[in-house]
Amino acid sequence: MEKEQEIAKKIEVEVTRLGKIPMWQTLVYFALALLGTLLAIFYIFGFGFQGQVLINTQYYWLFIGLFSACVFILMPARKKDKGHLPWYDMILAVVILAISIYFFLMARDMSIAGWKNIPLGVVVWVIMLEAARRAGGWSYLGVVLV
Repeated sequence: MEKEQEIAKKIEVEVTRLGKIPMWQTLVYFALALLGTLLAIFYIFGFGFQGQVLINTQYYWLFIGLFSACVFILMPARKKDKGHLPWYDMILAVVILAISIYFFLMARDMSIAGWKNIPLGVVVWVIMLEAARRAGGWSYLGVVLV
């Protein structure tokens, strides 16, 4: 009986790649993914809010923030962290979401005056490299860097 449970556990981990995910983590992921999907629909069909439609950069920054946060909430940095969310993953998810919201709010000014916030841009770049490593592995990160 133990042998069967051990085999079932190995198969489950291999099939899901993420291990067992706590309910609150699943709900946060689902909420972010749903917001991202609604944002895409809102943008694609040109719906407006207070007489203004989203410009490209506003849409892209919100899209980046929502789905990058999903990566850090769902994909652990190390294999041994499957099944729980380390504190640094939560911080990375909040940081990328906060910076993306800030850039979303400043997108019209950035489109007119140009890019002026280099330090936050570098932070986003480094966080996105880590997201690429988690999603595609070290070889994918190597391709991205070259």
